[in-house]
Amino acid sequence: IVAALNHWWLDFCIANSSDQISNAAVSFVQIDDSYEPALPSDNLTRLDYAVILANIEKFNPQSVSIVPPLRWDESNQINQKALETQCLKMPPLTLGAITENSPAPDEATNGPQYEALAQIEGDTSKVPPFTRTISYPEKDSLVNGKAAFTQIELDSPDTGSAPITLPLIAKHGGDIVPSFILQSIASYEKRGLGDVIVQLPPASPQGRILVGDTLTIPVDPAGRMMVYEHAGVTPPLYKT
Repeated sequence: IVAALNHWWLDFCIANSSDQISNAAVSFVQIDDSYEPALPSDNLTRLDYAVILANIEKFNPQSVSIVPPLRWDESNQINQKALETQCLKMPPLTLGAITENSPAPDEATNGPQYEALAQIEGDTSKVPPFTRTISYPEKDSLVNGKAAFTQIELDSPDTGSAPITLPLIAKHGGDIVPSFILQSIASYEKRGLGDVIVQLPPASPQGRILVGDTLTIPVDPAGRMMVYEHAGVTPPLYKT
């Protein structure tokens, strides 16, 4: 089914694209099983990520975001220095962390830290919380980066009906913190989190998140962004 949808979307893009392909605003890099680690290991090491980031640097990226939490079992000082050095050459990184909403003791006061959003307007009672971090980036990758949650496990799952929703904010202790997606968008727009304004009902009837004066993201009362299947494109929009 996924392959069929990919072909459907590719056909639409080809049918509706201009003669000249412009530079992509966003590029996704997927590391699959064909990649051979720099050192004999079943997992990617700090040195692997240093090499990967060095290759990404050649494209002069405006921002870089890494979904899987960067954690390693190895403690090689040379590899650690190589990664720190390369991270400092990059634009500020957004690094993924996996969290959960569980009955476990709240870690907000003494656990992994997340930068909070300061400009919050409206009722936040429906914003989903997380109480515990399952996987958090190592400190050497945070020399030029900030962690943000990519998912909240044990949160009420999306029903799968259209539209799908993705949380852009969450409660962590007494703070409202941005998701990986929202922090990546702010980084791309070269905006600090102080430039991000969350307006939920009744402050904004429909709910929205403002990123500086350039972007407005519609959200529901829980701070979730709606994602429509096929980006809202339906077969009748095909060119004939």
